[in-house]
Amino acid sequence: MATPAAISSAILLLLFSFSLTAGARGATFTVMNFCPFVVYPAAIPVGWGAEIGTGLGIGQAWNLAVPAGASSVRIWARTNCTFDPATGRGSCGTSDCDGALRCDDYRKPPVTQAEFTLGSSGSAPDSYNYSISLVDGFNVPMGILCRARGDGGFLTCYDPDCCVASHRAGDGKRHTCPFNDHRGDDSNIDYEVAFCPFPSYPETTCVHA
Repeated sequence: MATPAAISSAILLLLFSFSLTAGARGATFTVMNFCPFVVYPAAIPVGWGAEIGTGLGIGQAWNLAVPAGASSVRIWARTNCTFDPATGRGSCGTSDCDGALRCDDYRKPPVTQAEFTLGSSGSAPDSYNYSISLVDGFNVPMGILCRARGDGGFLTCYDPDCCVASHRAGDGKRHTCPFNDHRGDDSNIDYEVAFCPFPSYPETTCVHA
């Protein structure tokens, strides 16, 4: 019969092996709100915790760390929200998550989404993929910055007809972002996601990378 120590060692080895196969790198994000109104950001798979219980006012930011092993991330903004801090229940005018403060998956259209694929099949071995999706509609302007790209890797979408966004599933409007290995200061941020980016935020042309 195996000893407790042997069982513990086997479990640790299994967890270590899983972390390598599922993805050895995580990703970090700064989510900023420049809209002239409060937004409630949401993200899958990490959610927007009920313990926070507040939205983002203009100029406020949310720092988000996605652990190694996650294959994809979606980030979006909810608008015109009212929540009961005691129960975490309420509603939003756009992108509502079935009345929940913390979003598990469901989001009611219309919703502008930032989508990220973290080292899954189809990605270059040393990069992630990212895109802006309007497949489920448009509710706020959005910008994405890849910090590791020398050219900034900007994507900006100011209106429902913006040419850089995906309007249909699988239309291939994805960009690549190299892994960022400079950890230990604010260079460890892989991405910035901006709601209602300033007009000075670089406008994106329709050349896909």
